[in-house]
Amino acid sequence: QKNIANETERDSELSILKHNMLNGENFEARYSIQDGVIFKGNRVVIPFNLCKEILKELLHTYIGIVKMKQLARMYCFWKGIVVLR
Repeated sequence: QKNIANETERDSELSILKHNMLNGENFEARYSIQDGVIFKGNRVVIPFNLCKEILKELLHTYIGIVKMKQLARMYCFWKGIVVLR
């Protein structure tokens, strides 16, 4: 969690979003912040620099490609991730 918060600060887009949220300039109710980590609904917004690492972690607990993708979509969000429900 600390790593995600630190990388959120370094990510150009997410740091702006976080700044706007903390200053009340972002009115989208679907986003929230907890301990420096941005959430979109109940999913963690993953900074770009951590996407590969998160995917590696998910693949490390390999439970099949379909199930792994479902878990990623349920708990993570990043630009370009496809959400199917």
